[in-house]
Amino acid sequence: MGLPSPVPMRKEKKIIPKDELMFWVKNNVDTEGVKVVKIRDAHLWTQGDYERHRLDIFEKYEVEGEGEFCWTNRIAERSYFLHYNPSSKTIEDKTKTLDELKKLIGVFYRREHYTNDSVLMAGDLEKLTELIYKL
Repeated sequence: MGLPSPVPMRKEKKIIPKDELMFWVKNNVDTEGVKVVKIRDAHLWTQGDYERHRLDIFEKYEVEGEGEFCWTNRIAERSYFLHYNPSSKTIEDKTKTLDELKKLIGVFYRREHYTNDSVLMAGDLEKLTELIYKL
């Protein structure tokens, strides 16, 4: 079964060109055994040569024991933050970097709220700076 064509999140918004985006999806997203019903590309912003996009891949999810008429669409683990460079036509996945940043922020939050210590530990600032530069 083929994948559906990507659609923009809002009308009049840019999306990554279909051929380039579908090539990236086929090579980087595991869709084996999943019924993909929608691919949504949301242009977030442009900074310099890069466009930031959020790519959501919706799958049809049937609730177990509810019958064939009770289903929903879900994104689950198929949501990506991508950098697209139109001049070189390259797509770079920034999802892992964002997840690492969220995890580090969670560490700061827990440290401050459970130990009353808001001081940065050795290496925290360096790691935070490194992750921000990756974004």
